Amino acid sequence: SDMGGRTFVGDEVQVDKAQSYIDLIYQTQDGYITVAVNTDKEWRGLCKALGKPEWLDDERFVTASARHKNIDERLQLTQDVLETNTSSHWLSRLEAADVGCAPVLTRGEMIEHGQVQANGIVIEVDHPIAGRIRQTRPPARFSDTDPEMRMGAPAFGEHTREILAELGLSAETIEDMASDGAVTIYEG
Repeated sequence: SDMGGRTFVGDEVQVDKAQSYIDLIYQTQDGYITVAVNTDKEWRGLCKALGKPEWLDDERFVTASARHKNIDERLQLTQDVLETNTSSHWLSRLEAADVGCAPVLTRGEMIEHGQVQANGIVIEVDHPIAGRIRQTRPPARFSDTDPEMRMGAPAFGEHTREILAELGLSAETIEDMASDGAVTIYEG
């Protein structure tokens, strides 16, 4: 969210500090969630979900500008409420109030998450040196061509000979370069 001022090349907004000290991640009784309130409608939803209707009349928060000006206080008050119950409790209430929110998952939870599984985002492949490894699939998907992971990342220097040969260097020159330490050749 703090990169928005860097979107337009040549028209950057010079804000080099974080938007807040809590950056939208909140602790609950049993973990962490993220909550994003950008519009007045979402603010009203947050106040309702957290059981804090009095925040709607608080001068520090009545407009988006005021909420931004008083961001640290607003986020601390939000944190104070969210830590009083569980992640599932708050996510249910926030979703019902149409407030953008999500659980903050550990790496292990992310790998097992239903959406990650359904989209096949994390795949497992056999690497000739490292063994079975887990990594993200290629992001692009096409209707007629499904990208595949044919091999894992090469070892350092694994393709040095092939690349230098493609550039027109002779086998003798390549070996001289390796002997001189100018290039690394992986010997497997």
